[in-house]
Amino acid sequence: MVSPFGRWSRPLQGALLLGGLGLAAGLVVASCSKMALTAPSGSSIALIISANTLSVNGSATVTAVVTEGSLAAGTGGNQTVTSGTGSPVQNGTVVTFTTTLGRVDPASAETHDGQAVVQLYGDGRSGTATVTAISGAASKTATVEIGAAAAAKVVVTANPQTVAAIGGTSTIVAQVQDQQGNGLLGVPISFSTTAGTLSATSVLSDNNGNATTVLTTNAAATVTASAGGGGSSGSALSATVNITVKSQTIMTISSPASVTVSVPTQLTIGLSSTAGATAVPIVNGVVVNFGDGTSFNLGQIGSASTTVSHLYAASGQLTASVSGTDQNGQATSSSTPIVVAPLSAVPVANPSTTALGGAIQFTVTVTTGALIDHYIWDFGDGNPPLSTPSNSQSYVYLSRGGHTVTITVVPVAGPSFTVSVPIVIT
Repeated sequence: MVSPFGRWSRPLQGALLLGGLGLAAGLVVASCSKMALTAPSGSSIALIISANTLSVNGSATVTAVVTEGSLAAGTGGNQTVTSGTGSPVQNGTVVTFTTTLGRVDPASAETHDGQAVVQLYGDGRSGTATVTAISGAASKTATVEIGAAAAAKVVVTANPQTVAAIGGTSTIVAQVQDQQGNGLLGVPISFSTTAGTLSATSVLSDNNGNATTVLTTNAAATVTASAGGGGSSGSALSATVNITVKSQTIMTISSPASVTVSVPTQLTIGLSSTAGATAVPIVNGVVVNFGDGTSFNLGQIGSASTTVSHLYAASGQLTASVSGTDQNGQATSSSTPIVVAPLSAVPVANPSTTALGGAIQFTVTVTTGALIDHYIWDFGDGNPPLSTPSNSQSYVYLSRGGHTVTITVVPVAGPSFTVSVPIVIT
């Protein structure tokens, strides 16, 4: 039989045969070196995650502990792990990781002393992440609540919690917390109010878990902050804060129906409160402006009704007002229109006709209540005028004929004016 190597020499034939065998062996070794080393049959995995909850963009360390044989229970991370009856798998054993939410980086890792370590990252979404570690036939899963799903509590505060009766603003801060009381980042918080307006009704929590909005209101309001999720229950979490309105002192001013020059006018200052019948004292200066260019500082008043007297010196239409600041620091004021009538007087001679040498009693009747400084009497017979504080004066004429008596009324406030009355001496 002819050799398949033809005329080649036997030594060459042997070399070729040995070379082929070596090449085949090399291919086998190369193929084996590329195969991933995984946990042998009967191995177990314990999965340890450094945090039970994450913010939507947070991260946690994921450690897979791989042992050959069984593993007893104990404590570690959010899983129960202790040394088991088995031994760590060979270094370089590959463990593959997956998650249903967020991402794992790297997706696989090799063990060292039986442990493979990767990182779990949130991707901005809320929910429950199920993390799985697989090596060979062994696998293990664990869950982590992310974002709103991790929320266990919402705490709401208001600053200030009381606003002025005329209206004001309050800063509302809602903090979303996990079970350990840590603030959670990136959780959507919804705000609503029973009164007033909010600067924002949907806000993402910041690094401290805080979401902020501003309430503007002039009425008592209840603000509610809600966060979706609620951990394993899946229900929404909410909390409320009440904003109250300060009681406000209502101040009024009123005057008599009739006001006359130089007649004392009693202006009445009234106090009441929006919180009830009890008046709130004015703690800052109360100033009454009489409307005629003059004013008076009453200082502090605390009674339900206070009066102040004033003499008007000129007739006309004007407006009186009062202003002050209540004990809550809130300004309050009131005004009233006033019509001031001129002062009037009516002279009377009794008798108006008499015989020479007879006495005549002159009387001037002015507006009721008017304050008069004095009267000047000119009897019209050439004698000098007579000034008296009284509105009544007796006089005897020494010549016959008709005379006109002129009386000048000089009030305490306002201009002087004259009135006259005729008489006859026979």
